[in-house]
Amino acid sequence: MRRFCSTAYTTLKTVTSGGKGTLKTTTTAKADGYYRFLFTGTSTTGPATATGDFVDVR
Repeated sequence: MRRFCSTAYTTLKTVTSGGKGTLKTTTTAKADGYYRFLFTGTSTTGPATATGDFVDVR
């Protein structure tokens, strides 16, 4: 198995949080690669990007 670190990500899904800021979502990976969450920020909270996790599709 080979793992590659990439700086290019593709948007799979856009979601919004609940009233208390909670977030829950699912998606299906169709190819091996790194996946991550990205929060674009609001007027009161700055943006944040999670570290990517490698997914091995079988």
